[in-house]
Amino acid sequence: MVFNKYLIVHGKSFILRYSFKTLIPPVAKRYLDFPVHPLRPKIQHMYDNRDPETLWWRVSLHQLGQHKRVVRSWGARRARVAFRETLKQHGFDEAGKRLEPGTTQYGCMDSPNGGLKGSLEVIVRVESIDEPFAEVQSDMHSLFDQLADKARRLGPQRIIASPTPARKPGLWKPKWAGKTNNIGQ
Repeated sequence: MVFNKYLIVHGKSFILRYSFKTLIPPVAKRYLDFPVHPLRPKIQHMYDNRDPETLWWRVSLHQLGQHKRVVRSWGARRARVAFRETLKQHGFDEAGKRLEPGTTQYGCMDSPNGGLKGSLEVIVRVESIDEPFAEVQSDMHSLFDQLADKARRLGPQRIIASPTPARKPGLWKPKWAGKTNNIGQ
């Protein structure tokens, strides 16, 4: 049994993390969790009106943090182009909708309308910077195939969030709990 809410596939240039659910990314959650942030209404509206029957994908660059901004943006652009081309080669548009309706072959990654659904994070690895684009593209293509096979085999019912139940409040107390700082009394 898999005790992970993500399907993860590693490659030379990228890591793909897929969830069967559509998840709001951490960057957007940061704004949504802060009630007085000026961007909160816009982001809330965007995610309230986003189609949950499509593939929500994003590119993450946290492994390229030590590089300059121009290198990070170049790496992200290459990853986005490679992923879009991979989707097109597999018969999908940018949102994961089928270009030719009526064909399904990706099992539980498929939505009722025949496209892909869920959340996918493309993590760019440092090694992708030195690779030519043809190798980056072939790596993305093979990773997508591996991810589709893994999702077809496992299915969403086998993916659960945590093997342990949530902790009940009040069971753990810190060492300093109940002590006062009354010096000299």
